[in-house]
Amino acid sequence: MSRRTPWGANIARAVSGDPYVDMPEGTATGDSCSQALVKAGLDWDVGLREIAIAGGPKIDRYHAVVRESDNYALGVVGRAYTPIQNTELAMFTDSLSEEATVTTTAVGSLDEGRRVFAVVDFGDYRPPGMGGTEVIDLSMVVHSRHDGGGALTAGLFPLRLSCANGMRHTIGALARNVKIRHTLRADVRLDEARRALGIAEKAITAMSETVERLIETPLTDGKFAKLMEQLLPIKGDEVPASTITRRTNTRDAMFALWSEAPDLDQIRGTGYAAVNAVAEWEQWVRPVRGERSREDAHMMALTGSGSSMAERAQAAVLS
Repeated sequence: MSRRTPWGANIARAVSGDPYVDMPEGTATGDSCSQALVKAGLDWDVGLREIAIAGGPKIDRYHAVVRESDNYALGVVGRAYTPIQNTELAMFTDSLSEEATVTTTAVGSLDEGRRVFAVVDFGDYRPPGMGGTEVIDLSMVVHSRHDGGGALTAGLFPLRLSCANGMRHTIGALARNVKIRHTLRADVRLDEARRALGIAEKAITAMSETVERLIETPLTDGKFAKLMEQLLPIKGDEVPASTITRRTNTRDAMFALWSEAPDLDQIRGTGYAAVNAVAEWEQWVRPVRGERSREDAHMMALTGSGSSMAERAQAAVLS
C-alpha cells in the first residue's frame, strides 16, 4: 500500500480485512543471515573519510561514513565513531541460532543502506482462552545504522498475524532492546547472543501478561470514544481549526476500525481490540510522508525509537 493510496481507501481496505503487509523491497532470505546478506547485496563494508569544505580546509572532529563499494556517503559522525560492518550484524545474528531454536527469516536495508536489519523467527504466542484463533508472531529484529544514529541493537518484535499490527507497545521498556558490543571475537559474540536471548525471554513474558490483561479488560463504545477524546483532544481555544479537522477525521477512522474491522471480531469489546484499532490506524492507515513505501516506513519505525499512540492508548486502557 503506497503513500499515493487515498486516505479513505486505506480505511476501506483495513475495515474489509484485505491483507496488505510485506517486507521492504530488496529483502532476501537464506539458510543463514550471512547467506541472506550476500543474496540481498548487503555484503559491503563501510569506512570513514575526512570531510573538507569544497576548495577549503578539512572539518575537524567529524568524518563521513562511506560505503566502500561505491563511495556513497551514508552519514556524518564524530571522530570517536567506530563503524559496525554488515558482516558483524550477520555473524551476531547467526550466533543466536547457535544458542536457541531460532531461524533468520529476512535480511534487508532501509534509507539507501543507512539501516541494515535481520529478522529472526522465535515462533508464536497464542493467548489462553481464545481457542487458538489469536496468534502473535514472535520475531527479533537485529539492526545497525551507518549514519551515526545508533549501535548494533536487538529487540523482540511481536506481530499480530490477523492484521499485521506491530505490538511493541505490549513490551516493557526495560525489556525492549539490547545494545550489542560490536566485536568479531566469537566468545564475546556468543555471550552477547545469550544476553539478547535473555532480554527476548523477558520481553515475551511482559508481552503475554499485557496482552492477557488487555483481553480481560472490557470496553464499551462509549469508553472507546472517551479514549479517543483523551488521545486526540479537539476542545480548547489553543487548538487550530486544521488540527480539529484532522483529529476528528482520525477519531472517525479509529472508531470505524474499532466497530467494523473483521480482524477484531474475536476480541471486540475489549481493551485489546481498542489498542489494536489505534495501532491499525497508526501503522497502516495514517498517510506516509515522503517517498518511502508503507513497508519501509513501518520498518523504519521499528528500528527507531520513541513512543507511539498505541502505547499511550494501552497505558490509558490499563490505568
